[in-house]
Amino acid sequence: MRAAVVTEIIRLREIEEGALDDQSVLAPARKQPTFTEKVTERARLLAIQTGDLEAYAHLIRAVTWVLILVCGFGILTGLGLVSSAISSDGAVQVPMALFALVGVNFIMLVIWGILFAAALRGDDVRSRGITRIFWEPLTRGAFGSGRTRAARAFLNVLQQRRADLVLFSLLSHVFWSLVALVGLFVCLVFFAFRAHGFVWETTILSETTIHNLIAFFAWLPARFGVPEPAWSDGVFSATIRETGYWLLSVITLYAVIPRLFFAALFWGIFGWQLRVLAIDLTSPGISSLRPRLEFTGHSVVDPAPDSIAAAHGRACERTFEPDVIVSLDHEPDLTSLQNDTRYWGVIDGAQTRDAFLSRLATGLECKVRMRVDSRLSPDRGSLRILSQIARVCLLQVDLTFPLDKERVSAWHEALDASQITVLENVDDI
Repeated sequence: MRAAVVTEIIRLREIEEGALDDQSVLAPARKQPTFTEKVTERARLLAIQTGDLEAYAHLIRAVTWVLILVCGFGILTGLGLVSSAISSDGAVQVPMALFALVGVNFIMLVIWGILFAAALRGDDVRSRGITRIFWEPLTRGAFGSGRTRAARAFLNVLQQRRADLVLFSLLSHVFWSLVALVGLFVCLVFFAFRAHGFVWETTILSETTIHNLIAFFAWLPARFGVPEPAWSDGVFSATIRETGYWLLSVITLYAVIPRLFFAALFWGIFGWQLRVLAIDLTSPGISSLRPRLEFTGHSVVDPAPDSIAAAHGRACERTFEPDVIVSLDHEPDLTSLQNDTRYWGVIDGAQTRDAFLSRLATGLECKVRMRVDSRLSPDRGSLRILSQIARVCLLQVDLTFPLDKERVSAWHEALDASQITVLENVDDI
């Protein structure tokens, strides 16, 4: 989740403000094994430089506070609905309790179902997510541009698999689960430690209407052995204890259990969506990075310098056992070298070149095997690096993937004059 959001933040920044200077982060990004990991590593390093990583941290804190507020408001709502059903003298208004603790919950569940179905059936423009209705007013102009961009990136990532719709549904069910649980808990405590009378009448509803309402809610509890409150001669004659048990069972079966079920269901769906979340490599601003992050075998554009000092490599036997193995520009077969203690790494820029030359200056290694992808052309930059290394040690160039005869011949011609041994198909590394 974090990698996807940070990558989206950098993508939005580059679309709005132009391409960022990424020369300092290309080398570590290219070392990642897959293109997706290359893109995310580049975005992470750029986010550190631009401060967008801090904006992401602010975003996560804001989301955490939103969750806390949702839970707190759910608890307060539950307390308010319970208090509306219990009068000041301790009498419980049964019709009001059913409406406040079960009816309102059911109505909101129906509204959620309608909105959810409409969003699933809607086209891409209308169904970009219910959360956008609530999210954009909170982020537009409320924070600095960096934090606003982070909020937009977060929403864009969620919309890839309709995760925004799932998240909105999850928050809704968590909220109403808390409302129902608080209502059930408060009623349970009140009924356990105080004697409450139950009032069945209302101002305008007739006894028959109330009886039909009670019969509707009594059907499911009866399946679990909780009897319907007794009714005779237009009056409910159930005892206080029987009515209390019946009311608690109605709240549990019609409000608590359905909401907890949906909350658990959407929690599982949201967790699965986060696990399979992937970066859209075809989106604008990311697809164009492939030529820069992956080598394709094309010639390197390198302006010609005024002069290149001739390299005079030390004459040596045709083959030798190297003290150190190093790759030039990139290493296409890194897995076969990871367990070789002689493998130094990749020389892909001035910084790594200088680090390797500093190591050779210690004199501990004097025989170097340089692995070069023969699919690359022998450009001036590569020849310059090889010339500098050849001045201080015995150097062999191992051409990997020697399939293009013209490229291999070009490497031989470029290096033979410098007395640098060129190998092909080396298998004894």
